[in-house]
Amino acid sequence: MKVTWFVLGVVATLVALSAAAYIYMEQGFVSAGADVQAGALDGWLGSAMDASTARHAPKMSNPVADTPDALLAGAKIYGSRCSICHGSPSDKESMLGGSLNPPAPQFFGDDPPDMAENENYYIIKHGVRMTGMPAWGKLLGEEQIWQTVDLLKHINDKNLPPEVKQELQKPEAVLQ
Repeated sequence: MKVTWFVLGVVATLVALSAAAYIYMEQGFVSAGADVQAGALDGWLGSAMDASTARHAPKMSNPVADTPDALLAGAKIYGSRCSICHGSPSDKESMLGGSLNPPAPQFFGDDPPDMAENENYYIIKHGVRMTGMPAWGKLLGEEQIWQTVDLLKHINDKNLPPEVKQELQKPEAVLQ
């Protein structure tokens, strides 16, 4: 009989804590501002995003040939779609990307792309909820996404073809 009361007490405590958390959030006590400093829960959500990406990213290799033409095409897409948030050789720390919460990784700064190609593909195609990362799969074709993934793989290589380096040096284009 004592065990039953103990279990009932644990269940009642969990229900009360869940209800209190729900009311706290539902009444607007949690700030939704992007300029609020990240808390412990945000770090946990970042780890959950990494685990989700690893689980859901298709287990496939980049079908786009690793050629200068593919890198140039990827650089054009990156310049017009990505550099405004993720930086460029001439703007290593994007102010816009830094103002997001969580901040966008700065690929030419302190956070170079280091995910596997299939995970970069998944993130580019599907985006990341509750961040500034859109689902580019609704705007770009499969080949364009893979070309961008190819560029990310080589983005900090010293031996990029000159035309790719030149393309990455261009000022960001406005989204079309």
